Order: sequence, then structure tokens, then C-alpha cells
Amino acid sequence: MPPKRGRKRKDESEDEEDDEPEIEDDDEDEDGDESPVPRPAAAPTLARSPSNRPKRQAQEKVAVAHEEESKWTEHESLFILNPTGLPAVTKLASFDMDDTLVHPKSSAKFPKGRSDWRWLFPQVPERLKKLHNEGYSVVIFTNQAGIGKGHVKAADIKGKILDLAKELEIPLRAVIASEDDVYRKPASTMFKFWVEKLNHGVKPDPASSFYCGDAAGRAANWKPGTKKDFSCSDRKFAHNIGLPFHTPEEFFLGEPAAPFDWGTIDPKSVLATPAQPVAVTPSATQELVIFVGLPASGKSTFARRHLVPAGYVHVNQDTLKTKEKCFKAANEAVQAGKSVIVDNTNPEPATRQTYIEMAKAKGIPVRCFHFQTPEELTHHLNLFREKVQGVPHVPGVAYNMCKKKMVEPTAAEGFAEIIKVAFVPSFDNPERQAAFLEWTEKHS
Repeated sequence: MPPKRGRKRKDESEDEEDDEPEIEDDDEDEDGDESPVPRPAAAPTLARSPSNRPKRQAQEKVAVAHEEESKWTEHESLFILNPTGLPAVTKLASFDMDDTLVHPKSSAKFPKGRSDWRWLFPQVPERLKKLHNEGYSVVIFTNQAGIGKGHVKAADIKGKILDLAKELEIPLRAVIASEDDVYRKPASTMFKFWVEKLNHGVKPDPASSFYCGDAAGRAANWKPGTKKDFSCSDRKFAHNIGLPFHTPEEFFLGEPAAPFDWGTIDPKSVLATPAQPVAVTPSATQELVIFVGLPASGKSTFARRHLVPAGYVHVNQDTLKTKEKCFKAANEAVQAGKSVIVDNTNPEPATRQTYIEMAKAKGIPVRCFHFQTPEELTHHLNLFREKVQGVPHVPGVAYNMCKKKMVEPTAAEGFAEIIKVAFVPSFDNPERQAAFLEWTEKHS
């Protein structure tokens, strides 16, 4: 007699949608009569229990987050999205993100989270897909210093870009500069990293590539009712990387180019009209030299080129960190019979007077070198030395404090001589000159 089939049971869970499979009962009783074997109760399953649904959803959310995070890599302060298997390209369609491709759908000034976005114009997604189909690599280069400052979550920015890629259904690439450092646009550093490490060293062809961004240096009402662009950093970035530039309105809507202002000093103009160098003669006898000038006005370079080779002891707060250590180092050198350069901003007479009194006690003269570098140029040099020397740039608040304290030095303070020093550009190699010629954007 064929074995008897067990009854089909329906799981009591409301989440169960399918019937359980039928179970064959092959056992017989002692008398040989057929009888069904009782089925054991089903073991509780996390996936099917309503009470475990929040935990299950949390686990799934974590799994998705891990999967998304695995698509990104990091290099110093950069976050990089570069799908595997993509070949090197010469046709590059590169874009800023915020207010170029997307805008907060909440209409807030800044996005409130990952999902707070909409396409800037209805034409954006189709145009990006078309570029991909035409053989362009679509890459986002975006400044997101809010990540480094703790104002924005890196996961929100990275997740937003993944959401864009998912909606576009194209292999979107992206490089995020997460700090206010050497990688931040308009510096070309982020782009150079992408070329060398992610595009296999292949430089995009400027004739078939471009960069598009909204920070274009346009004045208020460049189009009726529009606000002034917050900076010109995107236009400068395109110039620094050698690619044609478009605003979103020009590229996606076909609007004519609007007037603009670079907003900062043109570094080429500095080389075109260089100042006359000052004649510097190291003293044959012991002396104390006090520098006066804004941050990044060329003081340390001047010291290294003209006075340190003659045996002067170089005292600098960037190295020693405190005013007290600077005074101690200078005093020890003076007492040892050595000439000293006090290479700090030294803006106010009170600071300068402490060193002058030191020299008087020793009976040696004090010369002042007053650096005349224009403030606008010092901001450019501030970012230039960050690129070539690797030192963090001086923040804008330090400039403001220095300017507030600055008093022009006079002979009445006790100086034997006051020498005014103009900035004269000089570069150790072509790479440094090229770095100097890049446009910069004043930092806050």
C-alpha cells in the first residue's frame, strides 16, 4: 500500500505567503497499520517573525551600507568612486555636483540629507546618458569640506552619488575632496590624481573634454533675479586642468555665456610685471634682523636665500610654535655672538620692542626688513606654498588678526635701518612655476 501523505499545514505567521511543502510519512505502527507521523512544530525564523521585523530591517540596512561603502576607496582626504573594469578615456565629461547636476528638493541652501536632491534641470539626466552613449566618461569632481568640518556625513554625500548613478544607469565616477586642503578646487591636485591613478595616466583630450560647474564668477543679476556666484572656483579649476568650461545654464539649457570676474589676482600678471629685487648685504658684524609682513609674503624664502647662507640663525614661529620659544632661541643665539633673523609677522611695535631691547642689551644693531607684498598676492602665495611645500595654508582669520595689529615700523622704535622688500618671483624648477601660475581661491 502506498505511503500516506501528511496534511498540508499553513504557517501561523502573517508574513507567510506560500504553503509549506507536503511531507511524506514512511513509518508504520507495530501491527503494520499505516499511521501518520506527528509533524514537529516549525522552528522560529528571524526572517518570518513579525516581532523581529525591526531587527531584520536594521540588519538589512547595515548590509546595504556595507555594500555601498565597498564601492568607494580613499586616498588621503579624497573619497573615490571608480567602478572596476573601466578603460582609460580621452573623452571626459566632468561636472561639479551641487547646483550643477542637482539642487536640494527642499529648496534649502544646503541639502538636509542624502535624499534631499532633485535634478537641477529636467534635461540633466538625459544629457548625461547621451554623453555616456557617445563614449564619454562622466566624472564628478566636488568639494565637500563640510565632511572634514563635521557638518556633513560622508555617507550622505557618497550615498547621494550612488543614487545618481542608479537612476542614470551609467558607470558614474566621482572624486570628493573632503577637506579644505591641497585637493580642494580650484587646485588641479584632485584632477591630477584621477588622471594618474584612475585613468591609467592617460590625459583627456581638451578638444573632446570639458568641465561644467556653477561657481563661475558671475555678478548678481547676470540673469534677471539671479544671485552672485559664491566664487569662481569651478571656472578656475577648468582653467587649471586645461579643459574648456561651461556653466550648467550654458551646457544644459544652451544659454549664452554671461560676463564674469575671476575675483582674485591673475598670477600671470605677477610674472609679466616683476618688481625690482632689493639689494641685500649681510652684515660683516653681529646684528639682529626683524622681519615685518603678512603671512605668506615671502619672508622665509627671502631669509633662506639671502641671509641663512651667510650664517644667520633663522628663528621662526612656524617651526618653534610659540612666541616664548622664539624669544628664547633668538636670545641664546645673540648671547652666543651670532646674527639672528626673527622671521615672524611681527605686526605691532610691542612685539618688535622685546627683540630690540634684547639687541640693545647686547650692544648690537637692529635692521628691519618690511615686506611690501600686496595682500591679494599673499593669499595666492599662501595656497601656492601649501601645494609645493605641503604646509597647511594660513586661515583667513589669521590674516584678519594680523592686519588689525599691523603698524608700519619706524626708526623711532630703535631700528638702525628699515629696508622695504618687494616680492620678486623666483622658482627652483618649472614644476613650481607651473604651480604658481594656477589660479587660486581665497580661503575663509
